[in-house]
Formats: sequence, C-alpha cells, structure tokens
Amino acid sequence: MSRFESASAAYWDSRYRAATFPYGTEPSRTALRAIEIFREHGARNVLVAGCGSGRHVMAMARAGFDVTGFDVSPLAVGLARDAIAGAGLHATIEVRDLLDRSPRATTIDAVFAYSVVQLFASAERPLAAAALLAPLRPGGIAVITAFSREDPAFGDGDEVEPATFRDARNRTAHFFTQDELVALFAPLASDVFVEPISEPDATYVHRLLLLRAVVI
Repeated sequence: MSRFESASAAYWDSRYRAATFPYGTEPSRTALRAIEIFREHGARNVLVAGCGSGRHVMAMARAGFDVTGFDVSPLAVGLARDAIAGAGLHATIEVRDLLDRSPRATTIDAVFAYSVVQLFASAERPLAAAALLAPLRPGGIAVITAFSREDPAFGDGDEVEPATFRDARNRTAHFFTQDELVALFAPLASDVFVEPISEPDATYVHRLLLLRAVVI
C-alpha cells in the first residue's frame, strides 16, 4: 500500500461515491492514442491499470482488444463491471493494489495506465513502474501517462516532496519532466519514448506526458 492517501482504496472509494464517472464517460485522448499504438504494435490483449469506473476499459473493448482491468477501489471496480455489462461489452475487472507483489503471468501484449504512477511517493515510484511493466510478455508494449510540470495544477497545494503537491482535495501527485519519466522506465524497457499530450476537461487543459515503452 502506498503511503500517499491518494493512491489508497479509501481515497478513491470516496471519489467514486461522489461521482460514478468523475472524469466523464468518454475515453481520454491518451487512451485513443494508446489504441492506435497498440494496433500498430499488433497487440491483442490489453491490461488497464487503475481502470476506475471503466471508461478506458470500454474504449479498449470496443476497439476489439481482449481487456483486463484492475483498480485499488472496490467501489470503482463494481461500477466498472456494471458499466461494461450495461454497454454489452466483455472484460475482466478485479480489485488489486498496484504495489501488490503477488506473482503475475507475463502474457499481456499491452498495458495502459492513465495518470497512475504520479500518485506514488518517490521511494515507491520505481516499484510502481516495475509493477506496471511486470505483466508484459517479452516485446510487449506499455503506454503510461503522468502529469507534466507544464500542467496548470503544478505548484497547487503543499509541496510534500520535490515537485509533489497535496491539493485541497487531499490528492497528492508528482509532476514529471520528460527526462525524469524516461529515467524511471529506461532500466526496465527498451525503446522508451515520451511525448507531451493535452487533455481538456471541464476546468482547464491538463498537460500530460505520454510514455511508450517496450519490455526487454
């Protein structure tokens, strides 16, 4: 379990209790970009880490992938299962903490993680990065997004670690540079590449980093 509350089941249960789809029902731009990348890579099955109430799982399933997802929040997992069934789609969703070190089969073609790795403390981020790539078969690909230091929220709240801020909603998140995100994943993968991407929401345009990595 992470020492930051915003990576915990209790925090996300409270968020999903307040709003079933706190980020809307449509897939993010990064999920659509990931679908393109996974198709180019020839992926057939996809793992969605930190799947929340299921909007990205549904997008991947509609795109024709065999999808598995997990989230630390039991409430979010229940909502995702209901949404997937209601949409007439199929996916396997389970409750799991990313830092759970239980052995996992390395048979996954592709992993997608939207704004997950930023939720962990500095000492935990290498563990989180390794856990995101661990399910991938040799040659499998990951698409992972994280907050950029160009994001409008950078600097909001109390700085609890360098470039890591706890905001008014008690969400603690780290903001990456491109070099820092590459350095986190480069020891674990080859062909690591980061590009900036914008994600608009109802409040402002988020500035994210999108990382692609192929496991060694």
